[in-house]
Amino acid sequence: MASAASYSTAVHELYVTYFGRPADSVGLGNFEAALAAANAPTDLAGLEAAYGTNAAVTSLINSFGTSAESAKLYGTPTTSTATAEAFVNAVFQNVLGRAPAVAGLTFWTNAIISGQVSLGNAALSIAAGALADPTDSVTIANKVAVAANFTSDIGATTAGI
Repeated sequence: MASAASYSTAVHELYVTYFGRPADSVGLGNFEAALAAANAPTDLAGLEAAYGTNAAVTSLINSFGTSAESAKLYGTPTTSTATAEAFVNAVFQNVLGRAPAVAGLTFWTNAIISGQVSLGNAALSIAAGALADPTDSVTIANKVAVAANFTSDIGATTAGI
């Protein structure tokens, strides 16, 4: 079983992907501990593979899409093409700093609207796919490094937050 700290990079990747921001130290610790308790894989590709077979992983990934922060950022993207497209565009901007190709936007929008994927699973799959690309993975690594440094520097103190 991996230690909670083994999940740091994956959790930062998820926060950057989904929320476009670094993880807060409390959220980081809680999510790391929950992944460790679920005996989850420690990288996004592994989490994507475990999404359909590990109920705890599924629940944790889906929690991004059902959170209050998600509702505030994205509303309910599953109800219309426009809001689903806005969500997919936001994820691509968060992860890669660019809009998706038209085919990708159409694919993910339709998958969300049809209920084929949850918001959390869509974001996870987009990020995992981007990490498999040599150029995109560098972009993500740079964003995650900045996020991790920010979270570390701010810490869990009230003054830091």
